[in-house]
Amino acid sequence: MPTSLFQYEMLPTTWFYVSAIIILATFFKFNRVWSVRNFDLIGLLLLTPGLLLVAGWNDTTGYIWLFCVQGLLAIRLLLDSVMVRRPLLEPNLSSEGLTFAGIFLVFFLVAALVVNRGEQIDTVNTVRLEQILTARHIHEGIGMNPDTLTISQSEWDNMPPGFRPFLVLTERANLAFAPPSHIQRKITGTSIPELVPDPVATASPADSSVLMPTMELVTAEVPPVLPSAESASLHPELSVWLIILTLIIAGHLCVVFGFVYIGYRHFGRLQTGIACAALYLLHPYSTQMIGRLDHVSPAALFPLGGALYRRPCFAGVCIGIAAALVWYPLWLIPLWCAFYRHKGWIRFLCGAASAILTFMLLLFLSSSGWGTFGEQLVHMGGKTAFLIFTQPDGFWTPDGMFYRMPILAAFVVVAIGLMFVPAHKHLATLLSGSALLMLGVQFFQLYQGGLYLSWYLPLLILTIFRPNLEDRTARSAVV
Repeated sequence: MPTSLFQYEMLPTTWFYVSAIIILATFFKFNRVWSVRNFDLIGLLLLTPGLLLVAGWNDTTGYIWLFCVQGLLAIRLLLDSVMVRRPLLEPNLSSEGLTFAGIFLVFFLVAALVVNRGEQIDTVNTVRLEQILTARHIHEGIGMNPDTLTISQSEWDNMPPGFRPFLVLTERANLAFAPPSHIQRKITGTSIPELVPDPVATASPADSSVLMPTMELVTAEVPPVLPSAESASLHPELSVWLIILTLIIAGHLCVVFGFVYIGYRHFGRLQTGIACAALYLLHPYSTQMIGRLDHVSPAALFPLGGALYRRPCFAGVCIGIAAALVWYPLWLIPLWCAFYRHKGWIRFLCGAASAILTFMLLLFLSSSGWGTFGEQLVHMGGKTAFLIFTQPDGFWTPDGMFYRMPILAAFVVVAIGLMFVPAHKHLATLLSGSALLMLGVQFFQLYQGGLYLSWYLPLLILTIFRPNLEDRTARSAVV
């Protein structure tokens, strides 16, 4: 097998240490050790051990770690509205240095997507977390069948809610980045057959009864048949591959653009936007889940919605598209309507409704009949978010569903409460409230709940770096 270009890339654990050092050296305020900024940075870095534990097959401990850290971050976001005093804490690196680092980080991430495809991976040490999860799902028969590229009706009940064509494209993208079969066996712990000489094959060459040497297959157990990553089913056609690659790269670039625009236009400092983008690109999560389309697509729309908050119709379109794709951002609409209650809430609702209705029309056009359309529409409307999954993938198990319901009820109470508290809503409360809701989704999500960091990570970073924004209200800022 040819040597992969990424065979000697940095191990995920090594990148965690290196990125943590770079983040602390760039953003940690050593002259103000007990500042809130430093605690925020430590909280962001504490998310990484949970990701590493999940990648190491210690799912229970990893998800518990993520839930505990995200609980602390949720408390931090709840208290953000009372943090009126926002001192300007400049990064330890100049804006030119941050720009230089950001450009090359984008370049390296794009290169990793283009080059590090499934068939080019020949060592298990450098496999990303997203590829590990895909290999486990192939082994367990969850998601899309790699041979037929279809998802059975029973498997749809184990899939997250959302726009079905988008979910199918997401599964296709995951298979495109799936590691080869021998790497999958190492990831899943499947025993690999061992070949030993057969006694007949070791007979003397002079024995004319031996016409051809044979080999006997000896293994402790018969391994399940894993689909080969070299098969055509795992590798999409060039047009499909370009669509997948373009959507993922465009999503990450939209996140970076949203950071820079918000920093320049709404925070009043271009350097702050560049610092937000650099921190996002440096975080180990961005490198471990870079190829997950269902992670990056909502992550791209949230900063764009914040960047366009002065135009409620366009902001509503961004939130509506995110809600149509993965359903969970639908909980943001009440908060944003409360923000626009003095000016612009009708335009915001029109924008969000138009986006959702457009995707419903696309769903109808892609369906084979009314029955199929109704089934897919219910799935798009969040049906599987409230079902007891037969195979929940994440923190929750069928036996623990009773404990999940109070958390879901608490989330609904918080989502409604954010409409009224705080009474004076401005851009800062909009960002922190949106981050809190998308973080709260992780606590009751049945499908890998806790791993969708990108849904709230950009909003959380903006909340960490924001200045005092009490004058950025809908009444004064909306066009």
